[in-house]
Amino acid sequence: MSRGWSLVYVADPMCSWCYGFAPELERVREAHPHLPVQLVMGGLRQDDHPMDDTLRTHLRRHWGEVASRTGQPFDLTWLQREDFVYTTEPACRAVIT
Repeated sequence: MSRGWSLVYVADPMCSWCYGFAPELERVREAHPHLPVQLVMGGLRQDDHPMDDTLRTHLRRHWGEVASRTGQPFDLTWLQREDFVYTTEPACRAVIT
């Protein structure tokens, strides 16, 4: 890219749509190997308590939709854990670090 362009990708490592978009992003990077990609972390969820049944039900439905539309597989077995705290902040910090 000779025009000084870059792709700014705002993402969260635990975002279902970001995960679903991963194959598309790879295609862009393959088609434009010299295009700089700036990754900006979002931090969508900053919870500090375990998920409740309402959130579990929502995630099962939502991730099923994302999987259906994108073809990306989702492992839903961890949703069975009663003690799971669904927070994306540590994953975002890990990517930044």
